[in-house]
Amino acid sequence: MKTLITTLVFLISLVGFTQTTFIFDNNFEQTLIDLGIDSDNTVNYQVLTSDIDQVTHLDLSASSHLPISDIEGIKDFTALQVLNISGIGFINSGEVDIPPYLDLSTLTALEELYFTSQGDTHNNILVHLYLTNNPNLTTLESLDVGALEFIDLEGSDVNLTNLTMNFTGDWQDICINVTDPVAAQNAQGVYASWNVTYNSQTGVLSYSDDCEKLHTASKEKINFSLYPNPASHQFHIKSTRNLDQIKLYNLQGKLIKTFHQQETYDISNLASGVYFLKLRSGKQVYTQKLIKN
Repeated sequence: MKTLITTLVFLISLVGFTQTTFIFDNNFEQTLIDLGIDSDNTVNYQVLTSDIDQVTHLDLSASSHLPISDIEGIKDFTALQVLNISGIGFINSGEVDIPPYLDLSTLTALEELYFTSQGDTHNNILVHLYLTNNPNLTTLESLDVGALEFIDLEGSDVNLTNLTMNFTGDWQDICINVTDPVAAQNAQGVYASWNVTYNSQTGVLSYSDDCEKLHTASKEKINFSLYPNPASHQFHIKSTRNLDQIKLYNLQGKLIKTFHQQETYDISNLASGVYFLKLRSGKQVYTQKLIKN
């Protein structure tokens, strides 16, 4: 009997110390179940960390449970080498932030990242991408991610001797945060072997050691207010600048409406929910969340 009690206490202690990872998005967890990764086969906002910390390849692009609006928990995929988040819709690695961001810096084994368009669904809402501790990264494939404004590679870039980055599509002025922006701009040193493709007809690619500061400064030049927000039937935008384009996206990253600058913007026919507006003035772009009642 004493042996049995000791064994039970030991087993209970093991259960008590089982480490889990929080998964906020039900569609993300269901996809992990479908892929055979989440071993308890239950959508319960958690997965055993031991189920995910040895996964080397994760492809969410073929999931039948889209959109995936939040991939919180991705930080514990510590062995991940290849990540494909193409076409999954709105991307975030935490709460719904403005601007939406994705921080993959904890994935130190990451070699390849894909977030390309699929059909009429685009990852258009991702604005900031952080890859500051990913020394093995060789491929960054991004097609038609129209809201992406800067990628932070500082810290990782000194080790990235074979990096391919592909940015094509509409509406892209991208700043890449690097350790030595002058060398990067002139393709010197470690940057000489980088293969970077972008659409010069629709955007500008630049390098800086403080993209976030440049980004903030450029946003201050677009002085506008959006009201009411939440809105039921229409909203207004008051701006000191001419707005060249106003595009409305849903959380799936799908373009819902394109507006011309006007006094009133009609959304009476839209379903209730969260949307994102992209406002463009010259080469400056701003992303604003809009709630439809």
